[in-house]
Amino acid sequence: SLEQLSEHPLAGSIVRAAKEQELQLHHPESFVSEAGRGVRGRVDGHDVLVGNRHLVARTEGFTDGAAEPGVTTVDVAIDGAPAGRIEIRDPVRPTSGPAIAALRASGVEVIMLSGDQRAAAEAVGALVGVSRVIAEVLPDQKLAEIRRLQDAGRVVAMVGKPLWM
Repeated sequence: SLEQLSEHPLAGSIVRAAKEQELQLHHPESFVSEAGRGVRGRVDGHDVLVGNRHLVARTEGFTDGAAEPGVTTVDVAIDGAPAGRIEIRDPVRPTSGPAIAALRASGVEVIMLSGDQRAAAEAVGALVGVSRVIAEVLPDQKLAEIRRLQDAGRVVAMVGKPLWM
């Protein structure tokens, strides 16, 4: 129910899956998005958290469960107690590997900068031929990471939607 109000790309997948399973969705009484962490709010009188381990870390009983490589986990807590874990597989476009191979062949160092969990990001990087993966970077930290690369003398080009614009 909270993910209906989220702008994060994974939220749409979660909502679609809920609708496909014919789950009843409710309108949240309150909603707060924490960039790069998840969402929190109140649904039907219950405090709900939906997000990564950084958001739910203070929820007693949650373990930092290891998902299989390439799978992003989203934890759910209701009223301060673990309520579930959602596993999301984000398929890689078939053109990504060849495009990265072409860049590398032309001498370009390709670095993957991702907000995804380290294991998931590294699995995707390995799948498409990216050897350097910088993972678990919050949206407001991505620009700083790009500037750090530039300050080190690198020419940087970014593919994807910059979250700071």
